[in-house]
Amino acid sequence: MGYVKFGKPDTHIKDIFIELGLLSAVSKSSSKADYFSLKIIERIAKSNNTTPYAVDKLLWLIGSGDFYLGKLEVGSKKKEFIELMKQRKHNQTMSLRCSSSCQ
Repeated sequence: MGYVKFGKPDTHIKDIFIELGLLSAVSKSSSKADYFSLKIIERIAKSNNTTPYAVDKLLWLIGSGDFYLGKLEVGSKKKEFIELMKQRKHNQTMSLRCSSSCQ
């Protein structure tokens, strides 16, 4: 508690990273998966000018759906989030392909 420079590679975060192809070469339960997950969290945080803790919290809330501070349980939105991110990645890839081949 109180360490904003670190995230916690829990099952929700690792599930998201695995499904997005960010964490595919290691077993989910391995210490390497934990290490790589922490590194991914750090990169996301740095790219978005925020803390690893904030990235961790956001992904955990998406994965768990447990907004405990507001005593609100909305259910996991992990599948929806993963599909949205895959679609965005697809759209970016298509846009890059067009911009390089359409010139």
